[in-house]
Amino acid sequence: MRYLLVCFLLLFSSCMYAQKSNETAGEKQKQRKGYLGVYFGPSFPVGNFGDREWTNQQAGFARQGFQLSVIDFGIKFVPNFGISATIKGSSLRMDVQELADNYAQEYGGQFTVSSSRWGFGGFHVGPFVSIPLKNLDIDFRFLTGFIIAVSPKQTVTQNNTGQSETRESEVGSSISISLGTGVRYHVSPRMSIMAHVEYQRARPTFILQNYQGNGNQGTTVYQNVATVNTLLGLALRIF
Repeated sequence: MRYLLVCFLLLFSSCMYAQKSNETAGEKQKQRKGYLGVYFGPSFPVGNFGDREWTNQQAGFARQGFQLSVIDFGIKFVPNFGISATIKGSSLRMDVQELADNYAQEYGGQFTVSSSRWGFGGFHVGPFVSIPLKNLDIDFRFLTGFIIAVSPKQTVTQNNTGQSETRESEVGSSISISLGTGVRYHVSPRMSIMAHVEYQRARPTFILQNYQGNGNQGTTVYQNVATVNTLLGLALRIF
């Protein structure tokens, strides 16, 4: 937490210096206070979520997917500080081949695994720091929010016997944090191109049903979810 505080203090100093320099140079060019945008890009699992070690109970076996923000909004109340909010969702694949190989190593024989995707959707809101330049705004955001997560449906089939077991998809929820930085390049007085990189983390809780052969007993699972998202989009400059 103290490192975050130091970062924000450094950003604050940089913003105040940039503002004073602009005023000293007589650059009174009007800056629009807000933006309303949409963005899309690849989402990469990191940490336990992207781990594929069979012995790691927190391994998510997740692979690259995508993230889409249907609403990305920000407004500055003072020249360099404001509030940002976003409604977004992510979808990531499962590494079914790695799962099948791990089943084969553990139990012998050959296995086939089919799976749907990990899915996440929710909203985030929080402060952002903005450094305005001539045709560019550099933003730093620290957002918190709430997400709904959907675990993948998995079917494991033992090839030599044809027997298969299925674990159904379940829904969980979690508080989430999102740390990011990005730029908004103003191509016109009303339109900007956005490029954004963020780290998002959550820990949804799922009540998973065991495979059918074990009597369908529920098990509580806490899945650590962390992704790095690289995003590109368009924003309408408002206010």
